[in-house]
Amino acid sequence: MSQCEKDLEAELEVLRETFKSGKTREESWRRTQLKNLLRFLEEKEDDIFKALKQDLGKHQVEAYRDEIGTLIKSVNYALDGLKQWMCGKKAKLPIAAFPSSAELVPEPLGLVLIISSWNFPFGKLFSPFNFNFSFSLALSENDEFYDYYYSS
Repeated sequence: MSQCEKDLEAELEVLRETFKSGKTREESWRRTQLKNLLRFLEEKEDDIFKALKQDLGKHQVEAYRDEIGTLIKSVNYALDGLKQWMCGKKAKLPIAAFPSSAELVPEPLGLVLIISSWNFPFGKLFSPFNFNFSFSLALSENDEFYDYYYSS
């Protein structure tokens, strides 16, 4: 097993333990993750613009419109709707089940691997993050983000 595979397995184990702990079910934890993503976007915006310019030749306006701006809007939308999305919803049952009741309870089911598209690498990579918080990312090794991620 290569060092990269060992590192990935160690990261996955941390994610598995985080999920098993049950804290990904808590609204406060999810809200914190979303706010951390907003802070990351604010702090690293210039680096993201630079990487998108270098990798794809994206102008800053295009990069903001297609990547950063839409991601910020998605995260804010998720922050606004999070509490409502986490609430259980009554489910209809057949008459034969009377007097029973049922409820649909949205909750995380496990880890997710997100593989980004080459033409919108950043916005698409983190957009699903709004709705599933235990995940691993797959970056192209030719991507500026790959070097940045593995050097930090």
